[in-house]
Amino acid sequence: MTALVLITVVTIVGLELWRLTWQTPTWWVDPHPDHEQTIVRADRVEYRLVEEAHKIRPDDERWQVRITDEQVNAWLATRLKAWLAHSHDLTWPARLGIPQIHFTDGAVNVGVDFEDDGRPRYLVADVVPRVVDGRISVVLESAAIGRLRTPGGSVRTLMETYRDVVPDGFLDEPKVRRVVDLLTDAERVDSTITLADGRRVRVVELVALEGEFIVLCETTNAAHATGQ
Repeated sequence: MTALVLITVVTIVGLELWRLTWQTPTWWVDPHPDHEQTIVRADRVEYRLVEEAHKIRPDDERWQVRITDEQVNAWLATRLKAWLAHSHDLTWPARLGIPQIHFTDGAVNVGVDFEDDGRPRYLVADVVPRVVDGRISVVLESAAIGRLRTPGGSVRTLMETYRDVVPDGFLDEPKVRRVVDLLTDAERVDSTITLADGRRVRVVELVALEGEFIVLCETTNAAHATGQ
C-alpha cells in the first residue's frame, strides 16, 4: 500500500512539473513588431542612447541612462534581427521567437519562445550583469523551462540541461548554436566603447530594478584617452 501511495505521489508530482514546463512566464507579453507604437518606442530608445553617449560632458563625469522593459522589448522586436544580420552576419533561427526581457530587483529575466509539436514553449535565463575588470560579466543565477525553475550554471550547461526537453536536434542547428555562442561570448564584452571623435564611454555599473535597468557610465575626452 505504501509503495502504491509513493508511486501515485511521484506520478502526480511528475505530471505537475511537466505541466509547468508548458506554462507561459507570468511577465511574458506577445511582441508586436509591426505595431506603430512598438516601432516608435524602439526608435526613441535607440536615438536616446546614441544621443546620451555622444553628449559633450566634463571629463570623467559620471552619468546614467534608465531603460524600461517596454523600451528594450520594443527594440528587440523591431531591431534585433537586422542588428544581428549586420553586426554578426547571423540570420535569426526561424524556430526561435523574438526574445524578451524582464527586469527585476538585482537580476534580468531573458526569455525566448520556441515551437514544440505545434505549441509554444518558453526558455528563461535569470542573469546578473556586472562590470568586472573592465568587462561586462553575465552570471547565470537560474533558468526555467516554462515556469519550472532550475539552479544556474553556465549558458552551455543550461542548453545541455534542457536538451531532452526541446525538440530533437533543435540545439544542434547551426544557427541556434551561433546564438548560444554569442550568449557565451557575452562574458567577454569590453565595457568601453570608442566614439568617432576619439572619446571613450565606459560602463561603470549596471543596476537591475523592478521594471527598469540603470546603466552608469563615464566619458573620457580624446586627449585624456590617448594620454596627451
